[in-house]
Amino acid sequence: MLFLAFKILHDNRTIIENLRVRFPIVFLDEAQDTSKFQWKLINETFPPDKVMRQAFGDCNQAIFNNNSSEAELGGFPGINQLTISKSKRFGNAIAAIANTVSAL
Repeated sequence: MLFLAFKILHDNRTIIENLRVRFPIVFLDEAQDTSKFQWKLINETFPPDKVMRQAFGDCNQAIFNNNSSEAELGGFPGINQLTISKSKRFGNAIAAIANTVSAL
């Protein structure tokens, strides 16, 4: 499905321009689960110099093995990442327990 989207966008460049006009601001949720191919598709369709983008995610919940090559492709986390140091999801006691079972 992603390859088909990639092919359609490359064969019809006006679609990309129309998407950029229609979506000048793009929010990417669960960005830690975005593959290299998906990032390539996102970067070519919504490049940061033409569209305002914001990615959200938690590397501790990633389903992919994050490595430096992901970030080099414009993946998550990016160069200008901001870290939320305190969670409002649960208290410190639960965070301490959950931290001990993290794979990272």
